[in-house]
Amino acid sequence: SATENAGSCLACPAGKHKGVTKAFFCDACEPGRFGSGAVNQDAAAYCQPCAAGQIQKASGTTSCEACAADQYQPTTGKTVCLSVQRCRKGTFEAAAPTTSADRRCEECAVGRYAAADDAVTCEACDGSNSFQDSTGQSACRVHTACAVGKHVVQAPSAEADRACAACAAGTYSSSQNVDSCTGCPQGKYAASGGQASCVACQAGQHAGTGAVTSALHCTACAAGQYQSR
Repeated sequence: SATENAGSCLACPAGKHKGVTKAFFCDACEPGRFGSGAVNQDAAAYCQPCAAGQIQKASGTTSCEACAADQYQPTTGKTVCLSVQRCRKGTFEAAAPTTSADRRCEECAVGRYAAADDAVTCEACDGSNSFQDSTGQSACRVHTACAVGKHVVQAPSAEADRACAACAAGTYSSSQNVDSCTGCPQGKYAASGGQASCVACQAGQHAGTGAVTSALHCTACAAGQYQSR
């Protein structure tokens, strides 16, 4: 009793306790804890920590409050909840949040992307026109086109770009994205690599088919023959 010469002692109210005799007042459970059990216990026995996912901002209470839907608290005995994180572009929600655990975000894998925040899954690049060779990306990349004079050495996919190389001397390509280069036709040559067409031998000369790499391969027509092209 806090009143001098009181006729009787009063029981501590719920949320407060006193574990010793001859007390003038009761002790309140501190914020983050709540009263549970007999009020004549000491603080260690009477005041219990709020569970994970719950908080208590006030002192002297007998219960805790659950975190709101967009909040969480992973630790016991706390007074505030934490804000749930958002999954940024290039990531997706791998595990939904609970009152005791944050949302878990993971990066999109190679070949996939997430263009907006808060994605629950990553979209796949189509592999024929686009790809993505890095993780955690918000868009796909357009495949490289192998220009004329080049050929494909690595086919495109959702995870990798198309790789190109120049046609060797004596060969050519006149279209994009060809798988292989073509040897110069009869009477023509390509002296250097990366050519879109072959050069014709001079009139009165001829050359064989295949990888003709120099005008030196063009030879004069024999007596009694001619070449006008």
